[in-house]
Order: sequence, then structure tokens, then C-alpha cells
Amino acid sequence: MPSSTSSDARSQASQGTGEGCSTEQQANAPEYSVGDMAFINRFIDAVRLSITNLGFEVKAIDDFVDLSEHLKTKNATVNPTFDPNENKIRDGFWLKVTNSSGQIIACHAERIFYSHDFIREFIETGRLWWGNREDDPKQWRDEIISPRSAMAGTIAYAGSMLINEDQRGIGLSLYLPYLSRALCMKHFRTNFHTGIVRENLSRSKVPGDRYGFPNVDKVFRGILPGVRGPAEDVFLCWMNYRDAMNTLKQSAHHSKFPVLTRGT
Repeated sequence: MPSSTSSDARSQASQGTGEGCSTEQQANAPEYSVGDMAFINRFIDAVRLSITNLGFEVKAIDDFVDLSEHLKTKNATVNPTFDPNENKIRDGFWLKVTNSSGQIIACHAERIFYSHDFIREFIETGRLWWGNREDDPKQWRDEIISPRSAMAGTIAYAGSMLINEDQRGIGLSLYLPYLSRALCMKHFRTNFHTGIVRENLSRSKVPGDRYGFPNVDKVFRGILPGVRGPAEDVFLCWMNYRDAMNTLKQSAHHSKFPVLTRGT
């Protein structure tokens, strides 16, 4: 990965700007120590090396058209959150993992939101998925169940991870969420990290063991946008920035795919 994010994303991150971002939210951004930032940089290098050692290259891309096209070629669900036809995507990126032939073998995306109340402003209204059109959320879900912690400030939302079947079970389902989380921490100084999983995945060890989320809370019952099928319980995975830092540090002790960071 020659650069952590695109030049535009780096510029916006360094200026603390972004759609909906206020001076107050910038002031409430986490204060990482010099040591914390040094560790985050070493962690990013360590995950990149782990992926390189698998024989792949990973790049952070801010053109979400390419992501949408890739998912369509795989007959995979295109999450509206990351679809440029449904949203004006200003701050965000996706990780593109390619093999020696240049073929995409895995992907994972992140978007950045600025909010005083992420649940109310984005999940309850449906703006998390559809920013370019009006929507009546009650057509596809029941009442929102707020998580145990209010979420305000700079919020990262992760999704659209797809790994080729012949490349599963080798660590990418851990490396990609952790790498994108570290990049968000470095460039956007995120207060919270979030993701949404369907009912069957919420019962598995994946949200905690692979994605690193310590909290998995039911957020509504309905049909997850972009997915066809009957209504089901939908769960919000989340962590604050202290949890996020802790997950990076604890990844060195992962039973199957440890991320060994220099100097720790």
C-alpha cells in the first residue's frame, strides 16, 4: 500500500473537515499521545506486511465507483452506504486487495460521519444508507433500540467486506477491519467505530474474534437496506476510541492471526 489514503482524503483528514463536521466535534476528537500515534503507524505497517506475506497487495482507494462495480461482478450485495449513486461520499475509503495478476481478491470499506447523535441522525432516519433521497424507514424496520452509549463526534462505519472463497481462512477477515480501523484513527481521529451485522452473524464469534468489536447490540428488527429477504433482528457493532486502541494492541495475542508490531 504505497499510501494510507488518497491525497484528497489525507488533506481532509489533516484539516479536520468533512460534511457536517463542526468546530465542537473537532475539539472533541480523541487526544492520542505521541506514543499512541507511533504505535498506530507501526500497526499499519505490521498489517500491511502480514498481507504482503500472503502474496497480496493492499491499497486504500477513495473511488467508490470501482468498489460498486467489483461487488456487482461478484453478484454480491452493494451496500447503499458505499454506493456513490445513493450517497455523496466525501470522507471514506475502501481497501482493495489484489493478487500478483492484479485481480481483486478482497475488499473492505469505511465511511466517516460527523454527528451529535449518530443513531438518531443517521440510523433512525435511514441517511446512513440513502443520502441522496428521502426514505420512510418505517417501511423496512420497527422502532430503533439505542445502544448503551450515545455516539457523537467522528464516527467510522465499516462494511462491504468480501473475500474470494479460495482466499478465506488465511487472516484477511481480521487484517482488513483492523487495518481500516487504524487508518481511520490515524487520519480522521475517530471517536467511535461501527458496523452492522445480520442476525445469523451476530450469534457467531466473527464480530468479536475477527472484527474486534466488544459490543454487539440489537438496533432494530426489519430488512437490512440492500438485502432481500424476510425481516430479522439487525445488530450494531460498536466501540469507542479507547476500545479501538485496545483491540489494536491486543491483536498481537490473537490465537490464530496475531499482528506482531515492532517495539511492543
